[in-house]
Amino acid sequence: MAKIHPFKRNGIVIGYVADVGKVEGKRLKPFFKTEAEAQKFLESHGKNKPTTEAVLEHRIEFLHAYQRLQTVGASITEAVDFFLKHGARKGNPEIQKVLDSLLETKRQSGRKQSYIDSLNKHLSKFVAVVGGDTKIGNITDEQVIRYVYKHYSHANEVTKLNVIRNLSVLFNFAINKKFIGINPVLGVEKPEERRKKPKVLTPEDMTTLLNRCFKKQWHNRLTVYVLVGFCGVRTEEATQMSWSNIDLAKGTVEVPFEIAKKMGWRTNRIQPNALAWLRAIEDKRRTGLIIGSNSVSLLRTAVKYAHINHSKNCIRHSFCSYALGAGWDLADVLADMGHNGSPNTIAKYYRNVVEPSDSKRWWAISPPPTSPS
Repeated sequence: MAKIHPFKRNGIVIGYVADVGKVEGKRLKPFFKTEAEAQKFLESHGKNKPTTEAVLEHRIEFLHAYQRLQTVGASITEAVDFFLKHGARKGNPEIQKVLDSLLETKRQSGRKQSYIDSLNKHLSKFVAVVGGDTKIGNITDEQVIRYVYKHYSHANEVTKLNVIRNLSVLFNFAINKKFIGINPVLGVEKPEERRKKPKVLTPEDMTTLLNRCFKKQWHNRLTVYVLVGFCGVRTEEATQMSWSNIDLAKGTVEVPFEIAKKMGWRTNRIQPNALAWLRAIEDKRRTGLIIGSNSVSLLRTAVKYAHINHSKNCIRHSFCSYALGAGWDLADVLADMGHNGSPNTIAKYYRNVVEPSDSKRWWAISPPPTSPS
């Protein structure tokens, strides 16, 4: 019969033990700080105690679970303990519903729409592969491994790592909501990231690109390249900025928190050569956004017709490499780039990438003396 016993230490009652007898051969005696909590547990335990009829009704389920656990050398008690220990609860919703809930939570917390869209884009691919109606608790680490290394077999290590990070966001959210008890991504062996020497533009190629934009009167594209190459602004940030964010009188450019990565508002210095380029098109400035929503195609076209050796993010890499090559303080470079990563990593991969003489020529790139006819 279930009973409550006071638990004493040095003759003083410090709590109460609810003795409910043996459960699966083991005596169950949970400890509670108050007698009321112990009594509440006994009442709940009595209500939830399965009857013989209920056990018989689920005998096939019990047997199947027992056989599955035997294959890994675990008992039903151990399985229940593991389930309770990790805080999982009954529910196990469909993975599509969990993704929808995650995105809505991110919106409510004030995360930028660009981040939410990117997260949805990447996670929706995984949901489509495993099936949106699949219970999230039924996803195995084998499925995750197969998705990362087969669906992205031709991707580089950085891409695979980003896929793994995005999946962890989803499963960790499910853990916090107590839909599942463990993150299946933990069973995925992460690829070793092999960093190559950063690809940078030569001063000649940057000059060609800017002059091409200047001659074609592509002032919006020229401004984006100047902000990225000489001011440290990310391309994704520059394409969302307005002309009003550029203050030529003060020689600064503001990156608002609404568009800055990780909402890190900052004000960057406009270097003398960048200021010369922006002043050269000052009378062509408009109001509103610097460049339209079709910025990707516009920038790609400018690069194509400049006939230069260009690759993704190479202009941002150029800013960092040439700034360090010119002797800038590392802290200033990181601040302008809005980079919150390890300073040692930046120094390791971007220092000594370019020659000091090339750095000098980079920061001397200026507009032509006369405007195009």
